[in-house]
Amino acid sequence: MHAALARDNNAIAPICTGCHNPHAVVKGTAATIDAVPCKTCHADIFTAYSASMHGQLRGAGMTVAPLCFDCHGAHGVNVASAGQGVKPACLRCHTDAVNHHRTWLPNADLHLDVVSCPACHAPKAQRKVDLVLYNSASQSRIPEPVGVPAFQDGSSSGLDPRALVTLLGVLNRPGMQGKTTLKGRLTVQSGAQAHELAPAAEAVSDCKTCHQAGAAAFQTVTVSVAGSGGVPIDVDANGTVLNSVLSLQSVGGFYAIGGTRIGVLDILFLAALFVGIAVPIVHLMMKYAFRIWLARQGQGRRQG
Repeated sequence: MHAALARDNNAIAPICTGCHNPHAVVKGTAATIDAVPCKTCHADIFTAYSASMHGQLRGAGMTVAPLCFDCHGAHGVNVASAGQGVKPACLRCHTDAVNHHRTWLPNADLHLDVVSCPACHAPKAQRKVDLVLYNSASQSRIPEPVGVPAFQDGSSSGLDPRALVTLLGVLNRPGMQGKTTLKGRLTVQSGAQAHELAPAAEAVSDCKTCHQAGAAAFQTVTVSVAGSGGVPIDVDANGTVLNSVLSLQSVGGFYAIGGTRIGVLDILFLAALFVGIAVPIVHLMMKYAFRIWLARQGQGRRQG
């Protein structure tokens, strides 16, 4: 990520001397929380980290607690929220997390695919739905589209369903490699909030936090792509995009009937439920009526 910013001539992108004193380079000086050079540029994130469970444990001398480079790398610095989200980074240490969630969380694997870890483990953070523009060929978030006015929508209310249709139409025009779709994810609203991790006992475990009408997490929606070095670029979207047919597949992973105000999904679910119940009932009624008809026909023949 740092190299990509430097190639883009970003004036504050760090090079070697941004982190290492050129005349007093000492290997391993970042092993303590006070010596981490990352806080020079990422002060807000480092402040959040320092107050988090990880930061407090590291500050108390527990060296197994992660520092910045344990999740992001030291020189091959990456964006943990890119790609599959932060889950792979978290599971490097929390190896039994998936199995532990399966003991109490319904559809645990699905939750862990579409809900980022900080969405529950940073309980004071504000949540949002992020619709990732995802390419089937590259299996990753697409780069920022160049020359596509629909992506930088000037509306104060953000991208609406019509603008999203236009955007996807441009990204999937003939000759483009792979198909671009929306991949929904429930996450937190900023990088600093993603580092405000609390002890496991304080994590959100009440289903109603997200699965209730008017849930706060569904009031903020963004559409995102990958910028330089994989840094996500978010564009505000109008909440009505969650009611668009374009979003049905992308938000299905964290949908609960009546719990998200996604009206289209509610209607489709109720229709499917009605059909699922009505078809066998009608079948049984017709079968019963046919038996009565056969019995009457047999009785008529005997009387004749």
